[in-house]
Parts: sequence; C-alpha cells; structure tokens
Amino acid sequence: MTPDALPASIPPLPKAPAPATAQVYQRRSRLSGWWPFGPIFNKELREMARRKRSYVLRFFYLALLLTVLGFTWMILVAETRYYANSIAMQAQRQATMGKVFFAVFSLFSIVAMHLVGPVLTSTAIGSERLKRTFDVLLMTPISAWQLVGGKLFSRLLTAVTLIGLSLPVLAIVRLLGGVELEDMFGAVVLAITVAMSSAAIGLLLSCWIKRAWAVILLAYIIQGLIYGLFPMLIAFAAFQLLARSIPKDPWFVMTAISASNPMMAAVLNIEAPRGAPFLVSWWLTAAVQVGLTLILTLLAAVVVRRIGKREMSGSGGSGAVTTIPLATQIIEPRGPGAPPPLPYSSPSTEARPRRQRAVGDNPILWRELRRPLLPRRWMRWTASLTTLGLLVLTYAVFSLDNSSLLDEEEMHIVYTIIMHGLLMLMAVVVSATAIGTEKESDTWTMLIAAPLSGQQVMWAKFAGVVRRLFWPWTVLLLHVGIFTLAGVIAMESAIIVLMVSISFNLVWIASGLYLSLRLKRVTTAVVLNLLIPVAIHGLAPLGLAAIEYGLDWWEFRELPEITLYWLPYWYIGEGIDSLSGNTIYGFSYYGHNDFQLPFSDQRWSARYFLPLAALASMIQIIIAALIVWWSGFRFDRFVKRAR
Repeated sequence: MTPDALPASIPPLPKAPAPATAQVYQRRSRLSGWWPFGPIFNKELREMARRKRSYVLRFFYLALLLTVLGFTWMILVAETRYYANSIAMQAQRQATMGKVFFAVFSLFSIVAMHLVGPVLTSTAIGSERLKRTFDVLLMTPISAWQLVGGKLFSRLLTAVTLIGLSLPVLAIVRLLGGVELEDMFGAVVLAITVAMSSAAIGLLLSCWIKRAWAVILLAYIIQGLIYGLFPMLIAFAAFQLLARSIPKDPWFVMTAISASNPMMAAVLNIEAPRGAPFLVSWWLTAAVQVGLTLILTLLAAVVVRRIGKREMSGSGGSGAVTTIPLATQIIEPRGPGAPPPLPYSSPSTEARPRRQRAVGDNPILWRELRRPLLPRRWMRWTASLTTLGLLVLTYAVFSLDNSSLLDEEEMHIVYTIIMHGLLMLMAVVVSATAIGTEKESDTWTMLIAAPLSGQQVMWAKFAGVVRRLFWPWTVLLLHVGIFTLAGVIAMESAIIVLMVSISFNLVWIASGLYLSLRLKRVTTAVVLNLLIPVAIHGLAPLGLAAIEYGLDWWEFRELPEITLYWLPYWYIGEGIDSLSGNTIYGFSYYGHNDFQLPFSDQRWSARYFLPLAALASMIQIIIAALIVWWSGFRFDRFVKRAR
C-alpha cells in the first residue's frame, strides 16, 4: 500500500478501561484537589492504610477503654448492692452510673489524646529527612504550609478515628441518663482539640529532631509543663500575692486554670454546678487549643521553609569544602628538583586535634559509656539551666506561703514522686531506643558483625543507658540532699528515695532493651514499653480493687493492697512520711514514727521500713538482671546471627 492510499484521518484506537483502583485514585485526587492539603494528605493516607500499627492502636485503645469501664462498673455495682430497690433508687443508681461512665470516658479520652498525639506526628518530618526524601518533597510545587498541613491532618485522622470508635460509650451514657447532650458534645470537642494541639507539638519538634523517641519524650515533658506545672504555680502565686482582691472561691481557681488546661475543663464540664460563679464553658478551652494548633503549625511551616532554603542553598552542612578559584591562588616559580607544592589550607578551617583514648576489649561498652543523653553541648546546657531554673522557681513560689510549704514532708513527697515519674519516663523511652536506633542507621551491621557475644552487647547497652540517666538522677540527688541537710528529710528517707528511684527503673531499662531488640520499629518499642508501667502500676490495682468489690469475698478484702509491694510511689511516700514526718494519712502522730504493712492491722516501727525497701529494691535488680541475661542469651537467635 502506498502512502497516497492511506486515509486522510486515522481513527483513534479505543481506550482500554482503566483499572478500578486507578479510577478510585483519580476520583480521590479530584475530590481532594479543592483543598490545599490534598497531595500530601492522600500520600500520607495511603501509607498509613498499609501499616498494621493503625489497626493495632485501635484494638489496644478500645480494649483499654473497655477494661477501665468494666472495672468501674464492677465497683459501682458493688457499692450500690445494698441500696433499696425502689423505682426512684434504681433511677438514681442509673443516673449515677451514667455520670461516672461519662467522667471516665472524658478523662480517658483527653489523657489518651495527650499521649497519642505526639506519637502520631513524631515521624512526620524527621522520617522524611532520615529517608533522604525531604529534598524530593521540597522540589515539588508543594508549599511548606501544604506540607505541614497535610502531614498534620492526615495523622489527626487516626486520632479522630479512635474517638469515633469510642462514641458508643456515650450512647450507653445517654441511655443511663444523668448527662446532658451539651456536656457530651463538649467532651468530644475537647478530646479532638487536645489531639490537634498535642499532634502540633510533635509536628513542630519533628522539624528540628529526627529521632521519633526524642520527639515523643520532649513533647510529653512540654505538655507536663504547660498543662501541669505552670498553671499550678501561677494559681498558687496569685492566691498568695492577691489574696485580698481575688475571691476565695475554689471554682474561681479551677476556672482560671481550665482556660488553658483541658483536664481541668473536663472536670468542670462534669462536676461544676450550673450557674457557679466565674464559670467558663468548655468552648473557651477548645478555642485556646485550636489557636495553639494554628500557631504551632504556622511555626512548623516557617521552620520547614528555612530548612528547605538552607539545604537547597548548600549551607546546611557543617562539613562543606571551601574551594579557592585558580586565579586567586599564588603560584610560586619552581625550579628543577624543587619539592612539590603543599596543598592550600586556610588557617580558619584547620581542625584542632582531639585527644583519643584507647579502646578497650569491648568497643561497644567503650562507646556506650561515652554517649551523652543529649548529643549537642548547647542542648545539655539548655536542659541543665532549664531544670535548675524550674526547681528554683518552684522553691520561690512555694516560699511565698507564710506557713512555708517547703518545710512540710507532704510537699517533698510530691516532689520526689514527680521526679521519679520523669525518671521512669526517660528510662522507658531511652532504653527502648538503644538498639532500635542502631537498626535504623548504618551501625547495625557493624554491631552484629563485631566479635562479641550477645551477653557483652546487651550488658554494654544496659550500662550505657544507666550512664545516660546519671544526670537526671543527679537532679533528684541534689533536691533530696539539700533538704536532708536542712533537716526536713531524714537520712533514712533520703536513702529509700534514691534506692527505690534507681532500682525500680532498672526493670524498665531492661524491658526497653528487650523490646528494642525484638521489634523493628523504634516507635512501637517505645509505646509498648510505656504501656507496661501503666498496666502494672495502674490497671493492676484497679483490677484487683474491682475484683474485691465485685466478688465481695472475705478472703479478698485486702487484695488491692498487694500492689503496694511493687509500687515505688508507696515506698517513697511512706518512707518520707514515716521516717521524716509527723503525719500519717492526714492525722497527727507527734512522736510516733511507724507505718502499716499491707495485710496487717498492726503498726510497725519505722526502723523496719528501710530493710523492707532494700528487699524490694533487691528484687527489682534481680528481675532486671534476669531480663538482660535472657536477652543476651537469645541475642544470636533474635538477630539471626551464627554463634
């Protein structure tokens, strides 16, 4: 056939039908193109849909909520068992049960969103920088605001899903009665806004910090400061300085704190009487949380834009090589036999030689003992000055009271319990990342290829984590030492506090190392290691109390008191109260330093409490040693390395 015989126009070939998945993707793209976060939002949703962690998180969230509600129901049923069975009494019991269920739901949702929010956004920007995909995102026509907004709202969808899955609890509360629809709506809105603000904190920290565990830990500390410590100090200082002008009404103080504290706003939403003076509704707290989210997101967009400009301009690296144009180089005449010219080096770029120490027989132990808790010197100075400044600030505020609260043993019980809680949080997070960070970097292959046994590796990691926590333990030692020298805390009480704070945290260090060795993801190891203390210190006492009230057996009358033997807070509080103080359970016992053991109706002399705390500490050390030994014994099998 010649070209002249070809038709003037060739009909187009029929299009093949697009796959169903492609049609769905095109439909989603068109639907999400109308709002500014569409591209990143779709990308994050597709990645999160393929993760099993989202489904595991939903399962554990609902299981924990139902467990708490089940224990609460058992206790309520046991307490109202012997009430009259009239119709009015039954209606009152149902209303009381509905109100208690609503209180549990509200507080549980807010606390859970405070904990889950930073976890969801801890890898938002840092993971892109670790995977070397951040530069690719910057080269796309996506602005910094679209990037951080898409990251935030896609991660928030998981938190909103968790709240939505728990809404049937409110349906049960509505059937029981006792709670208005407005209060239910306020509880849901507060939980959503708390998820937004906590996730925004994690997103902003993720722009500066690459490691997820560091973002989670720092976000928890920041939330504890802005929602707990600072409002308490401001309220106490206002009471002392403006006692005459401020009405001495407890609702005024609670309302002032609730404007920025979602937990206090939830309590007011549950317990505040209608028409109480100075009462602020929950919507003001929700508006504050939304405004905080907006500010943090805008600040994150600014940080991302600055990081992008610095990396695109090539000025982000500290090890950039400075080149000198050929025209500016000084070329000296060289004759035959002259030595070769020395390479040009600028005096300002010459590095000072660092003194190197000899590496021991265990290089991993040598390396771990020299790793600081914070990598940069300015971080260490900032953390040290901030911690000391907060301590001095609290001392100054509590000294405003004429009765001098710093002379009371109860105040130091609160101090030591808070410090022990922070130590436990740091031990849980740092230990759960000790081996996981090696897996995510290029040092994991070198670690398993080293001619060292599993026992040497695990004990070296254990010693390294203990070494990194030496600085937080020093802060506790400083506080206890100052007031021991001042005569407020007895020497035996100081020994118990330091002994318990060290020994009981060794167990969480050992469990964190085991989880970090077994699990691939650092975030998963951190979350699971955080849930273990919550289950042992929180759910176990609540479950035993529910069993006692529910069964109503005489043999179980003191069953919840079993948990006191493994609660470090009981040893700390009772140690200071019995050995240093003159009050026991709020009653004055001047001249009687004694305590009461669980399962015992008699009071014991305080000199027996120190050996009891030493025995409990020794048991914790043995448990931690067994966990580390077992991890080292199974190390080769876990990492699939030949012996």
